[in-house]
Amino acid sequence: MFADLDEARRRFTALEELVIHHPGGWADEQALRKSRVLLVAARGALDDPDCRATLSAIEPLLNDLYSEAGHRKWDHVQTTGRDFLRLRILRDLSVLDQHLTEIEQQRRARPPGDGDFLNER
Repeated sequence: MFADLDEARRRFTALEELVIHHPGGWADEQALRKSRVLLVAARGALDDPDCRATLSAIEPLLNDLYSEAGHRKWDHVQTTGRDFLRLRILRDLSVLDQHLTEIEQQRRARPPGDGDFLNER
């Protein structure tokens, strides 16, 4: 119903799919380039400071995930840094999706004609 929220969801889903299908733990230049393109697109999809802040926090995590050794600084006793980073990124993307749902609910609760007519389909 809201074009900007739909676009943001598509971008967040694409990032999620990247992390699921490209597990990292090595210098994966292709996945790193794709993650950067998706981050830029995701930031541009929705004008929301919380989304931008979370995406900015995800960027260095992706850089470490798709590096030769950056993921190792995230190693824990019970899990590898690679797995820790993947789970953290996926959790942050899930939080973003929940945030989009909240924004959508707030917009639906507004009276008609209250400023979102450009974003409705």
